[in-house]
Amino acid sequence: MEWLKIDQWSPYSVGMGIGVLNCIAFLISDRFIGCSGAFVRMSGMFERFVRGKKVCDKPYYQKFPITIDWEWLLVIIM
Repeated sequence: MEWLKIDQWSPYSVGMGIGVLNCIAFLISDRFIGCSGAFVRMSGMFERFVRGKKVCDKPYYQKFPITIDWEWLLVIIM
């Protein structure tokens, strides 16, 4: 476990690790790792605050409801 404590990791190893993690996440949850959906939902929340409930009638927000989910953790970490 000493390799977890090194000061700087190889960018190639980290890239491959993130790729493997992304594949595992897709196989388990049928979704990729990412935070772009959280940014879109955040803008939808702001728009709903300004324009009201008619924002939820948009096709995108009908398919992907305006909610706070696990992607927000990635936004907070960034």
